[in-house]
Amino acid sequence: MRLLMEKNIQTHIVFGTKLDIGPYMTQGIDKPQTAHLIGMITHQGQSGARHCILPPYPGCVLHYTARTRRKDIWTLFNDEIVTIETRAIL
Repeated sequence: MRLLMEKNIQTHIVFGTKLDIGPYMTQGIDKPQTAHLIGMITHQGQSGARHCILPPYPGCVLHYTARTRRKDIWTLFNDEIVTIETRAIL
């Protein structure tokens, strides 16, 4: 199934930073398997057309930010601005 949307999602989505991947692993592994989120990329912007491709064309506004975690410190990279964030902001 393919999800096709013509509008950006404007809803805040809450998710954890740990995921139990045990149910997706091969059976017989006794040790608990947990994946830890270490980064995410967020697209911000809109397109005047149905598809917005690179290089940007008139009516196409694209912006991406990245967040990464090292130990318990999250860092937001937004162009030339780098900000340390708390988990509460995420």
